[in-house]
Amino acid sequence: MVGQEHMPTWLVWERFTRLANEVAAVKNERDVAHATEAKAREWERIPKRKAEKSKLALQIAEDNVYKYRLAIILSWTIVRVFYQT
Repeated sequence: MVGQEHMPTWLVWERFTRLANEVAAVKNERDVAHATEAKAREWERIPKRKAEKSKLALQIAEDNVYKYRLAIILSWTIVRVFYQT
């Protein structure tokens, strides 16, 4: 059996070329996987952001309702006190 050190140069070059092509293919697959993962993360973030915005809008609306209810109660109280005296 012939050792690798005695291989003809064309075989070495062929093996090198094949390995270089495999490395390029693996790097390409890795880049595609990273891009797909980033896109998936972005698609995951979009609903989270929308949910946070909706939650904040709901909280603001509830705060406004509380303020208006308090204002109505206070105005009724003031009117009752004013007309009873």
